[in-house]
Amino acid sequence: MDRCQWTDVLLEIGGGATATGSAHRSKFVVFYVHGWKHNSAPADSDLQNFTALVAKLTDAKKNSGQDVVGVFIGWPGASSPVPGLKNLTFWDRKNAADRAIAVSNVTKLLGAAANIKRRRSDPKDFITAIGHSFGARILFSSVAPVLLHNQSMAHPGGHGVYDAFYGAANLTILLNPAFEASRFSAFNSNRRIQEQYNRAQEPTLLTISTSNDYPTRFAFSAGQLLTGRWSERERTTLGNYGDYVTHTLRKTASAPQQLADARWFDQFCEKTKNERGNEETLCLTRTAQEAQPGNPFLVARTDGTILNGHNGIWKDTFQTWLIKFIEATELAQRQQK
Repeated sequence: MDRCQWTDVLLEIGGGATATGSAHRSKFVVFYVHGWKHNSAPADSDLQNFTALVAKLTDAKKNSGQDVVGVFIGWPGASSPVPGLKNLTFWDRKNAADRAIAVSNVTKLLGAAANIKRRRSDPKDFITAIGHSFGARILFSSVAPVLLHNQSMAHPGGHGVYDAFYGAANLTILLNPAFEASRFSAFNSNRRIQEQYNRAQEPTLLTISTSNDYPTRFAFSAGQLLTGRWSERERTTLGNYGDYVTHTLRKTASAPQQLADARWFDQFCEKTKNERGNEETLCLTRTAQEAQPGNPFLVARTDGTILNGHNGIWKDTFQTWLIKFIEATELAQRQQK
């Protein structure tokens, strides 16, 4: 880890003397942890796509009074420069991701950012953290203990209603996450009907996986079997484990009928335009099996028309929908304070 880069990031978030923004302006911070086959080289496509996403967020926030701060978190996700050999590095890079988790720098960075946000006491400050593929594995492992701790601290002490709670980031987003469903078991166990989430509780974790992501559907499972991981939850990634899925994200001609007892994030629809300029409506909808209204841990499934394959997370239609979802979460959390 480069200490100068670390200091620069914290100064930008805090609005210190050397930051590009004013110390008196609110901050909208978005972290991104890239995935397999990528790194922080200037020509890396994920770095370029993330830079474009930050530009879109900056445009969307131009009248909000917020400075947008984008933080690209690099790790050695690409180990072979030979295109044909890159597909053979899946398990080697999984081990590299786990080494990145073990040194806890992402946990430390998000904690430092959350502390700056706490000390600034600006109700318009907002932190989003996004992880893709093995980057989602790194990010989830970094935020999960804090999220579970905060949820436990919000427990009613018996059957009842949780207090509202959040993690180091206001919203964590995992795209095509490459980690075992078993790692999510502690979160899923909170879907008991004896306890209810507060009506003031807004989303804090959103996971989206696509049906044509073959590395996480097949390669991951095969590798787990070869290493003796026989149980379904250990050999299946989170997005492919049906019992843990709470939502679907799909294209619709129009918004579906409103669900009973639904929160806004149980049925969130936004109009977008595809690459041909045609209007489309993308809807995130709670599944029939999800019986816990207001569950802030959203696990969604989609298809290749929205997220195309393992690395196809940068489509304009999906980015437009995702920016709208982040903004809706930001507004909802602010109104609950």
